[in-house]
Amino acid sequence: MDPVNYCIEALKKAHSNMAAAILSLPGEQRNSLVSFYAFCRAVDDAADCAGTWAEKSGRLRYWTDEVNRSYGRGARETVMKALAPALAKSGVPKEWLLAIIEGVSWDLDKDRYESFTDLYAYCYRVAGVVGLVCTRLLGFTGRDVDMYAENLGIAMQLTNILRDVSEDAARGRIYLPLEDLHDNGVSEQDLVLGRNAGAVYRLMMFEIARAREYYRMAKASLEPSKRRAFYFGEILREIYSSLLDRVEERSALSPKVGQARPPALTKAKIAVKRRLIAALVAVV
Repeated sequence: MDPVNYCIEALKKAHSNMAAAILSLPGEQRNSLVSFYAFCRAVDDAADCAGTWAEKSGRLRYWTDEVNRSYGRGARETVMKALAPALAKSGVPKEWLLAIIEGVSWDLDKDRYESFTDLYAYCYRVAGVVGLVCTRLLGFTGRDVDMYAENLGIAMQLTNILRDVSEDAARGRIYLPLEDLHDNGVSEQDLVLGRNAGAVYRLMMFEIARAREYYRMAKASLEPSKRRAFYFGEILREIYSSLLDRVEERSALSPKVGQARPPALTKAKIAVKRRLIAALVAVV
């Protein structure tokens, strides 16, 4: 199978919130982002799939080697064969891909974050840098674009963390800063068992407000004309903001926050709207 088509199939199977945004792009840009998504998915799977710590760590080292090969002797993996030409053309630094792998590797050794500063460092690697890579693959550069990408990536990762609070806690992993739990009178067991509803609700509202602030900062980073041109990011901003709204709704109903996802039709409508706006602006 052609490497790019292989990556497209991986995207379809993942049912990702990012699919609507990626598939809205024109040919070459879509192929670049599909290939990059497949890389991120493969790295996540290397850490998430069953196995011992040594096996998972070994799989991540393999992907580190594969990135180095892709910038040197040549890729072996189908995903990297699809992605490598786009990386070379757009000038994406190798260090960015290595930072993503480093961030994913933290999940092997860390299951708690003491402060938001600690959590931010994790989010920057697994999401902020992802945003930076996307901007380069799409041909966007500049300090304002980088701030948009970083802030949006942080906001999206915080949203994912808030969506999965109860599920992660049940597996022994708490991403929300422990200092925030303490300040709001929430214990780790409160998150696991879905008790102490009032305190958990206060905690969730505090964290949701923080995520919303990063969406606001992302939007403020770009002037309206640039945001319309960078409609890929705007699609993601709307989809994940909608997801955050659903997390807030569920938090009000129960202290044990469950999975919340925007309906597929909502995501499709957002993608179509943003794509049409960009097309109309281009015509004008």
